[in-house]
Amino acid sequence: DALHQDERTPKVTITSFRLATLLQAGLRTRPWRAVVVDESHALSSQPKGSDAQQTEAVAALASGVPHLLLLSGTPSLSKPFCLWRQIHMLRPGLLGPDKWSFGREYCGSVRLGTGYFVPLGGGCRDWELNLLLRRAVMIRRRKAEVLTELPLKRRRWLRLPLLPLLAASEPGASLTDTLSLGERAAGGQPD
Repeated sequence: DALHQDERTPKVTITSFRLATLLQAGLRTRPWRAVVVDESHALSSQPKGSDAQQTEAVAALASGVPHLLLLSGTPSLSKPFCLWRQIHMLRPGLLGPDKWSFGREYCGSVRLGTGYFVPLGGGCRDWELNLLLRRAVMIRRRKAEVLTELPLKRRRWLRLPLLPLLAASEPGASLTDTLSLGERAAGGQPD
């Protein structure tokens, strides 16, 4: 709501890709100092024409921001072409002037009769691309490397009241039917 008012920019705004796409005009008018994108692998380059609306919206939002952090637990090493947009957001020009140049250089692109190069999957100089990304933009930490920093896993049993949910979900069911169903779900007598 504060995005549509004449108030100061909120210190932190959390949004989804979908809402960022819908609210992109309002989000771009604010002077953000940093943008953090979780699940950034969703911002992928497409070999057919333009990229997805969410990718274009987040890229436009991040273009004027001094600090950008892209987080992903899903590396896209099998299809390096998908990485171009993310890397271009972080360091424009690092992988070439456009995604087609990058595709020709690193993605095993095939030239079509129309003069365009289309990337067809895997990379052709993966070791070089990996080295470039590690030196320029990527910090990769595996689970085994950070397990010592994580707190111990705690498991807790939470008992949720299912009876009101069951009664609401089955119109026409009697209270006896619902109690009987609740007993079967709980494995015995309901509390």
